Amino acid sequence: MSLQQLTANVASMAGSQESEELSGTVEWREGFWQQVLNDLLSSQAWLTGLGFGPILPERYEVDVGNTNNDTSTAPLRSVHNSHLTILARTGFPGFGLWLLLWLTFGMQLFRWVRRRPGGVRDPSAALGVWYLASVVGFLIGAYFDPSLEGPHAGIWLFTLVGLGAAHSRVARRHQVPAGPPRWL
Repeated sequence: MSLQQLTANVASMAGSQESEELSGTVEWREGFWQQVLNDLLSSQAWLTGLGFGPILPERYEVDVGNTNNDTSTAPLRSVHNSHLTILARTGFPGFGLWLLLWLTFGMQLFRWVRRRPGGVRDPSAALGVWYLASVVGFLIGAYFDPSLEGPHAGIWLFTLVGLGAAHSRVARRHQVPAGPPRWL
């Protein structure tokens, strides 16, 4: 990967594409995502979603490379965005629960780190910040790729969530109380 490619990728996320290759990818994804949103709103599936059965690229007649051809043995079932796939399959209430999961996890871990006496200089709090940052990184990556639908990222994400939640609960029990003991 070159510095020019990295600069072009970052510029394409900001909306200023210099490369026709990158702008075509952005337009293709935005069009695909808009089809899903329009379908949810027009088919009255906004409450229940489309379910986990349909192959979404086939529903919208979008070729994602291995879906709409005769040699597809395992077609890609997502819409190239893990969060939008959750929305399409579970509807707006399910997507609200998805957002609530990440907001609750993030706020709980963030508050726990802030309550630590040494701040982020405390190794335990620093590990909590690392858990939080890595989960946020996975969730940002899931916006651009259906990465959470496979074991290569999904297992690691939920392992980090479990470790972060357990770490904040176990480390809290081992804190030394401030001041003299109560029996004195």
